[in-house]
Amino acid sequence: MVPSSKPASRTTTTVLYPPQPPPSAKELQLKEENEKLKTEMDKMKAKMAKMENLMKVRAGQEAQLRDSIMFAKREASNHSYHDIS
Repeated sequence: MVPSSKPASRTTTTVLYPPQPPPSAKELQLKEENEKLKTEMDKMKAKMAKMENLMKVRAGQEAQLRDSIMFAKREASNHSYHDIS
């Protein structure tokens, strides 16, 4: 017997499930509450992202301020020695 070049045919089986009953009032209420919570969570995530960016900006500003203070102190101490002589 010579093997065939055609792939073996597959038989498909269709499974029929009974129709789903319509969602109950409680299920609909829970789905609505779930959507509200998702919306609230998305708003909170956006707010947190804005706050995180603000904190990064402020940290950079604080670092610049510290550097400026250190530079001013250094300059002031250099000038005070030159003024004495």
